[in-house]
Amino acid sequence: MTTNPVQGHNTDPASMVMKTTIRFYLAEMERMKSAHQKKQTQSSHSRRAPNTPVGDTYLTPREADCVKLVLQGKKYKETAKALSLSLRTVEFYIQNVKKKFNCRNKASLISYFKSVNFE
Repeated sequence: MTTNPVQGHNTDPASMVMKTTIRFYLAEMERMKSAHQKKQTQSSHSRRAPNTPVGDTYLTPREADCVKLVLQGKKYKETAKALSLSLRTVEFYIQNVKKKFNCRNKASLISYFKSVNFE
């Protein structure tokens, strides 16, 4: 082991490699920490629309859009066209809403949402 008489530091090649490795590791950990904090900040400012409360249950933004159009008297096919969705997707959203609110059919769904003044 050789030491630098001026600085009193170890100048052994293995020691130098170890110090370089540790510096690299610490720099990488700091970079990862910064990236994680940035990601958390971005996710907290999500562009996703909030869910719509109806009583104690929530509708997703797309479910709410579908229900609004159905309440206006639109057929599923018209709703799909207006929202640029497939017919099957609209049927899926309405089916989920029926399950959430224990509605057996479209008529009971419409009746429920009109009774709670859903807009």
